Amino acid sequence: MSVIMTKEGKPFETEQAASTRRGVLKKNNVITTVVKVEGGYALEKAKPEKVRVPMHESRRLRFPQREGYHRHVFNDDKKTNRIQRALDAGYTFVTEDVEGRDPRAGDASRIGKNTSQHVGDGMIGFLMEIPQGTYDDDQKAKQATINNQEAEIRRDKKPSDEGLYGGVKVEHGRM
Repeated sequence: MSVIMTKEGKPFETEQAASTRRGVLKKNNVITTVVKVEGGYALEKAKPEKVRVPMHESRRLRFPQREGYHRHVFNDDKKTNRIQRALDAGYTFVTEDVEGRDPRAGDASRIGKNTSQHVGDGMIGFLMEIPQGTYDDDQKAKQATINNQEAEIRRDKKPSDEGLYGGVKVEHGRM
């Protein structure tokens, strides 16, 4: 239990004095209640309510976007070589100081370094970017592959297609 008293560490003499201090704290978003204690009154800090964070929003890294570019955080996973694959695909490291980055980014030792963020389990994610046009072209190519696969799934089967029978219906849409 966190109790707030006067600057001298003594209880407030009156309930009104405690209430006045409560109002000042409330302006600073500190929620308290007046409680009776030995020798007067004090303020008890309210326990902060636990805020529910839906799974799809938890631990998401957020960085500001840059006009004309698509930004993405790539984990420095040596097993999958994600950073090298991103570099080979045309991504470049973001080196500017951006909000949401590693808190040490302003340190002299971090100036001119790649923007990074600890992502858990000892892994570091690096903010990288690619021109928006290149990203859009990649997404169109990816969608074309998906469209071809779906077309193959949906195509009508002929009696000559040995071992193939039945039909498939593919619908797109979200709930």
